[in-house]
Amino acid sequence: MYCSKCGASLVDGKCLKCEINSVVKNKKSSRNHMTIFAIILSVLSIGLLAIGFFTLSSPKTIVLQSISNWSGLLKESSNMEDNWLVQKISSSDKMGVREELTLDLGTAFGMDFGKIGLTLDYNDDKNSKESNFQTKLELGESSLDLDAVLEDNKIYTKIKDILEPYYYTQFEYISFFENTGSIDTEKLLDIVFDNIKKNMNDNDFKKSKETISLGDTTKKTNKISYEVTSKKLSKVGIDILEGIKNDRELMKSFIEIDEEFSTTIDEAIKELQRVQREKDEVLFYYNVYYYGFNNIVMEEIVDDEEAIQYYHYNNAHEFKIVDVESKTNYFTLKIEEQKDKSVTISGFIVTYKYTGTYKEKENKKSLSLTLDLENNQEISFNITSDIKKSENNYRSTEEFIITGNYGGVDFSDGIKLTSNLIYIFGKDVVIPDIENAKPFEEITEEEMLVILEKIENHPILKPIYELFAGYGNMDQDFDFDSDMNFDDDYEDLEF
Repeated sequence: MYCSKCGASLVDGKCLKCEINSVVKNKKSSRNHMTIFAIILSVLSIGLLAIGFFTLSSPKTIVLQSISNWSGLLKESSNMEDNWLVQKISSSDKMGVREELTLDLGTAFGMDFGKIGLTLDYNDDKNSKESNFQTKLELGESSLDLDAVLEDNKIYTKIKDILEPYYYTQFEYISFFENTGSIDTEKLLDIVFDNIKKNMNDNDFKKSKETISLGDTTKKTNKISYEVTSKKLSKVGIDILEGIKNDRELMKSFIEIDEEFSTTIDEAIKELQRVQREKDEVLFYYNVYYYGFNNIVMEEIVDDEEAIQYYHYNNAHEFKIVDVESKTNYFTLKIEEQKDKSVTISGFIVTYKYTGTYKEKENKKSLSLTLDLENNQEISFNITSDIKKSENNYRSTEEFIITGNYGGVDFSDGIKLTSNLIYIFGKDVVIPDIENAKPFEEITEEEMLVILEKIENHPILKPIYELFAGYGNMDQDFDFDSDMNFDDDYEDLEF
């Protein structure tokens, strides 16, 4: 038997040739459908990519991205602060703080007193409303010691070898740690930058082409410029302040630090509203430079006279302050991150070059800078910092050393300033013997003369006393005409 369609022989009543042709035809049809579907998807994808590219690369989007970068940078910096210490101070009723400062001038200035030392020791108990304070100034072998005690709303004061025993007067209790409330920095930054973004309009941006220098190379970039006027800036300021006012937690934190903050913020809003009613003026321009797909490499704030520029590319960050007319760099700073996580620093202060290195490991930090001056003169600065803390103790030690030579002065021995700051939590206030204290109001004239004599003979206070006494004599030496006349409007002044 044969197939009625193609005349081929049938096998088991079926035409194999027709079946094969049918399968091939179906595959071709399916392949055509897939091809058409793939083309449609490709067109849609290209369209969506094009729309996305033009949307994400719009001037407003680029500037908003730049502003978001600033917000993130500031948030990162605020998180680096030692919030542990702030919270510890705020939550402690009993605590003490001690600051020890030592300045060693070496032999550079030819002074015979050697070191200068200053010690400040303050202890406070908020529950009992008591505190004591000691300060000691050391100048070579001489010293000036002052003690003060605050108890029962009275302040007791004693100066060694001058004002003894304790003398007191009425004084309401205050704590130096009263206004140590912390601010939610992240929330505050969100309010600031959200209101900046909200007040930017699409029509306020101008786009152009610009070639800039990135280190040793030049780069063709797109420049987006945003004009900041007095009315735009004041409107942003009003919205930021209103945003802070409407946030109860933020307002509570600010008022804990400054009781008059509500009044201050209202006055600031009124002042900005006054600016809104005045003639609008251009204040400066905010420019953003980028290339490729939103690769921002520089931002600047510029007016008719100066430009502040921030470059960031590869592992380098550069800051510049530039005179617009002459294109002269007043100041440059270049920071480059190294593989060992250290940072190299270089730049110019006008024509003077400086270089340095910054290192950080755990709680230890060090910074070294060398400034090259004219005539082969240079000054080097070395700063080290070390922080140690435990549950009830915080200690920060810093050392600042100056070496080099300048203006005929040789700092080869180094000028050294050392600081030790110690917080102790849970420390009790020790009240000294003040039973024999006398009220200031009862100091007699004879006692006052004795006190003045001690001041005149004190090795540290004597020069200060003579200085003030000299000013007093100068006042007496002036001989004014007795016919000096003033009219009510102070317009006519006759000697």
